[in-house]
Amino acid sequence: MVASAVLLVALAIAADLLSESLRRFSVAGRSLVEADEENALARLRGDLRALEPVSPGDGRWSVLPLVLADEARAVAWAYAEGGLVRSQRAPDGSFGAAPLLDDVVAFRWRVDPPGWVEVEITRRTPERLAAWHLASAQWKRRDERVESVTIGIATRRGFR
Repeated sequence: MVASAVLLVALAIAADLLSESLRRFSVAGRSLVEADEENALARLRGDLRALEPVSPGDGRWSVLPLVLADEARAVAWAYAEGGLVRSQRAPDGSFGAAPLLDDVVAFRWRVDPPGWVEVEITRRTPERLAAWHLASAQWKRRDERVESVTIGIATRRGFR
């Protein structure tokens, strides 16, 4: 009788641990699949810091793909089909592309000769809802706004 009660408690604890780990796993997996602004901007900043622009630039804005490279790899950031896409060529020659940000309206960049890279991303975002909207039928109507993010990074290396 006591052994059955102990086994029942142990199974309840195991089921709770299993459901919690499954919840955390699903959240982590969803963040890898869905476009996340913080993740996309962090990866863009990381690429700008680690790699150098292939084009020396003349200070004018460009809408062509931004290609960054070093000896081992090359990465291209571009606007495609309403989103921001990051493409990467690995040392073995394999090539892969992944959309990192949705609802992008415009993507442009420029390189100033002293080694300053500036990237501007313009995207549509839903309006934030006030708390009173959630208690009414207003939560269904969400207007969009356009916001722009500009990132400026000084490159550590010279240009190719």
